[in-house]
Amino acid sequence: MRPTLIALLAMCLCLPLMGADKDMPLPKDLKSLKALAEKGDTRAQNNLGLRYSIGQDDREAVKWYRKAADQGYAEAQYTLGRMYYKGQGVEKDDEEAVKWYRKVAEQGYPFGQNKLGLMYWEGEGVP
Repeated sequence: MRPTLIALLAMCLCLPLMGADKDMPLPKDLKSLKALAEKGDTRAQNNLGLRYSIGQDDREAVKWYRKAADQGYAEAQYTLGRMYYKGQGVEKDDEEAVKWYRKVAEQGYPFGQNKLGLMYWEGEGVP
C-alpha cells in the first residue's frame, strides 16, 4: 500500500474518535481561554496552541502544545510531533518528532500510530 493511501485509511477510521473528550465547551474569548490554560487545563492549552497556529505564531503555539503534551494530552502530543517534523515554531527535528509520535501512538491515538509507522517506513528520525 502506498503511504498516502495508508494515511487516508487511518484518517477515515479515526474520524469518529475526534471530539470524543469534549465534555464542556471551552471559552470562546482568548482572555478566558488563556486563563483556563494557565490553570493547567489540557484542552484549553491545546486549543490555545491551535489558535496561535492559525494566527501564524508557531513559537507561541509550540509553547502551549508542549504544556498539554507534557501532561499526556494525545492531540497535543501528535501536533507537537508534527511541528517538529515540519519545523514549525521549532527547528526541524525528525528524532524529536518520532519521540512525540511514539508517545501518542502508545496511547492508542490512530493518527500518531499512522505517522509513527510512516516515519519508520521512510526511515526518518529512526535508527
